[in-house]
Amino acid sequence: MLEFISKLFDTSDYPARWHCGNWTAFEGWLHIISDFGTWGAYMAIPFVIAYYALKKKELPYSNLYWLFCAFIFCCGTVHLVEAIIFWHPVYRVSGVIKFLTASVSWATVFALVRILPNALELPGLAQANVELRKTEQLLRTVLESAPNGLILINQWGTISLVNRETENLFGYDRKDLIGQPIEMLLPARFREGHQRFREEYFQNPLTRPMGAGRDLYGVRKDGGEFPVEIGLNPIETETGKMVLGSVVDITERIGALERERESARQQEALNEDLKKSNDELDNFCYIVSHDLKAPLRGISSLSSFVLEDAESVSQETRENLDLIRGRVRRMNNLIDGILEYSRVGRVETSIQDHESRALIEEVVEDLRPSSEAEIRLMSDFPSIRYDETAFQQIVQNLLSNALKHASKVGGIVEISAEDRGRSHVFSVKDNGPGISKNHHDRIFRIFQSLKPRDDEESTGVGLAIVKKLVERFDGEVWVESNEGEGAAFCFTIPKEPVGNHRG
Repeated sequence: MLEFISKLFDTSDYPARWHCGNWTAFEGWLHIISDFGTWGAYMAIPFVIAYYALKKKELPYSNLYWLFCAFIFCCGTVHLVEAIIFWHPVYRVSGVIKFLTASVSWATVFALVRILPNALELPGLAQANVELRKTEQLLRTVLESAPNGLILINQWGTISLVNRETENLFGYDRKDLIGQPIEMLLPARFREGHQRFREEYFQNPLTRPMGAGRDLYGVRKDGGEFPVEIGLNPIETETGKMVLGSVVDITERIGALERERESARQQEALNEDLKKSNDELDNFCYIVSHDLKAPLRGISSLSSFVLEDAESVSQETRENLDLIRGRVRRMNNLIDGILEYSRVGRVETSIQDHESRALIEEVVEDLRPSSEAEIRLMSDFPSIRYDETAFQQIVQNLLSNALKHASKVGGIVEISAEDRGRSHVFSVKDNGPGISKNHHDRIFRIFQSLKPRDDEESTGVGLAIVKKLVERFDGEVWVESNEGEGAAFCFTIPKEPVGNHRG
């Protein structure tokens, strides 16, 4: 092998082909010219194939093209050496080149066999054309069905393609748009500036909205202007850079935004008027309270003076004076109740997490001395997210009502709570005479009392305040009772309040 390599280009062991056999000049030159011609063609073919493979993108089986280039190049080299041997008998070089050609040839064969099944599945030209037409039709359908106007322009700003929605937006037929400058669709005052923006965009094309921070307008064929929103998408094509613009008429959107702003302005003005009305109502309530309570205090004081100074006042007169003082006291309580009822819903609230048991115990301690009834806390009490003042006001009114109506002998009031999924249910139950079902709705109305005013110290406001407070915090309130069986007043506290609790 080493001797073969060392004598690879040695021609002393063989005669030139002209001297082998009886070659005539015609026969010899026939072979020489044919080999040179074949070699020239075999050199040109690989260069053409290589040029095609380099220029053609996404070429199937591209490696096979390079194998064919090598195979044909080797075959051409064999013919070149065959022609040279007529003068220089480089038979060893010829053998090496033929071996190399055989190796590349078989590599090409194996590659062909391997890809043959897949190659057979490739569509033919006719089928490819059919598929191409289907794809073109699909793209055309998508383009025409797009809800936005689509405009394709080249780097010189010339319109190359539009869809049906573009015709609808601008009022032109597409034949009137194709080949025209895009500036024809802009108001005259924007055209010069747009040309500059377009040139700058093509220097650094990116997918982005057009005219960020600026109001954009299109102009219809009839000269009418309308606000638009435009998205830009750069596209690389064989003919150069192009831009696909997406155009949306935002007239309705701007109108909706303006209506929203106007609604917000009106709401703000309404809130301001409401605040002013609340302030005036607070002032009015203060004045009314002062003006109503002043004569009541006078009447109460006068009746007390009469009782103290008149030694000969009859028992009937004393009873009447006591009745006057009781009604004055009731009127004072009624005025206070009305003021308290009017403030519900107008006072700022503070929603925080609280332990409901601690809040209930504070109310119980305040009311326990005023009644001989036994107050029992019957269960574990949950943590709640609520306004502290509102919760204690609800419990205080319900507990006061229960203590008032509990049995005069052995009176018991039970306070409990239970989990009902999305809410907690609190209950204040007494063992009093109960309430007929006919009156269950009535008792939550303001100024309603089931007994005559002279028989019971009641303003008829407490339960109305409870209902107003509970419903303000997205809860419900009701009574469970039958005559002679006591009454249980229940209210719910949602675990996740959703209402508006601002005053």
